[in-house]
Amino acid sequence: MSKTIIINADLTPLGKSASLIFVEDGRFSTILDMRDRHQVSLLGAHVIDAEGRTVLPGIDDSHLHAYSYGRSLTAHDFRGTVGLEEFQQRLQTARPEDNGWIRGVGWDDSSITGSGPAGTISAADLDVAQPDIPSILGDVTGHQAVCNSAALRAAGVNAQTPDPSGGSFVRDEHGAPTGLVYEAAVGVINDAIPPLTMNEQRSAIISAQRSLLAQGITAFTDPGLGPGARTLMDGTGDMNAVRAYHQLDREGLLTSRVNLMLLFGGLGGTRAADVEAGLDDWGGPARGGPFTHLDIAQVKVFA
Repeated sequence: MSKTIIINADLTPLGKSASLIFVEDGRFSTILDMRDRHQVSLLGAHVIDAEGRTVLPGIDDSHLHAYSYGRSLTAHDFRGTVGLEEFQQRLQTARPEDNGWIRGVGWDDSSITGSGPAGTISAADLDVAQPDIPSILGDVTGHQAVCNSAALRAAGVNAQTPDPSGGSFVRDEHGAPTGLVYEAAVGVINDAIPPLTMNEQRSAIISAQRSLLAQGITAFTDPGLGPGARTLMDGTGDMNAVRAYHQLDREGLLTSRVNLMLLFGGLGGTRAADVEAGLDDWGGPARGGPFTHLDIAQVKVFA
């Protein structure tokens, strides 16, 4: 039996202060006033002195794209950008990753007026700052991205390219893509980007976990990893990302409690055959067991 004792904890939300918390095998078993600490033995226990700080239950987020959040932590940050000039200045100073692409996140279309239809931002706006290095920048919602002309060329996207199921390319009056892409169309651009290594995917999970734990989020459901994830976020949340979670759990490096939802079809809709084939390939549910922090027992479906 593992024992942890937290002393000098402030539990004001529970109407208690100067408290002692006794944890057995990961579960709170006793809460005492510090004056009654003689009732429990500290022998063999891991003792944490809260030094009067507040102790709260961890947050369990039921819908948190943690893997994608981890990926965003290493992307160029465009949050808070106001106006096209500032946007272009930030992009101009951005440097490509080892794969030769510039990746950014966080811009807000309500704060930037571009040269595209109805004032939307366009490849022409990005080309001013980055004419040669393929660049794709996801917005703050995760449902659209803008890329420069080099990225469109790398993906082979032109006026003849059809809109994918579940997404679209914004087009000019001649039918040519402007560089702004919605939903599943982001996946068409993502397909041109070299795949990540397993170490890069593991690093994204570890980075997300570290940041979330620091904010009190100790458990979460990551909704949508698998073959269908090529149309979501940066498109790298594939089955290797699922395997990365699995590896980290086996190695004892996954300290958050995580539930994964497998995604076998993209934003264009999911066929029953996709789910059946995906489950046959993956196998049965993975859940429970000693020292296990990972459950894989749900499937996400886009209608």
